[in-house]
Amino acid sequence: MFNSKQGEKNSEVFSINSLGIGSSITGDIVAVNDMRIDGKIKGNISCDARLIIGESGEVEGDVNCKAAIIQGKLTGILKVAETLEINGKAVINGDITTSRLIVENGAVFNVRCSMTSGTAVKHQSQK
Repeated sequence: MFNSKQGEKNSEVFSINSLGIGSSITGDIVAVNDMRIDGKIKGNISCDARLIIGESGEVEGDVNCKAAIIQGKLTGILKVAETLEINGKAVINGDITTSRLIVENGAVFNVRCSMTSGTAVKHQSQK
């Protein structure tokens, strides 16, 4: 009835965490899979995968993730282990550390930016 292979399949299930338009959270978030934010978060975010802040998304706090796509607003410290993509409608204020950076024309980019070789930014979730 129960076997170990069935349990292994469940641990490999992929999911996307999402905060929709009109929703807001005050507090810290820890996510092991991709996360999309279209609402408002006031708190720190640790994401073991890709973080997407949609056009209507707003984050005020420190963010640590593997990869990020910013289309909305971010105020705080952003640490991205791999690639950070900033959309032309994004507004970012704070400090950024990443190994690869793509900034589209039109973005408001008021940051102190540190580029690394990719090995210098160690992503660690708060477990």
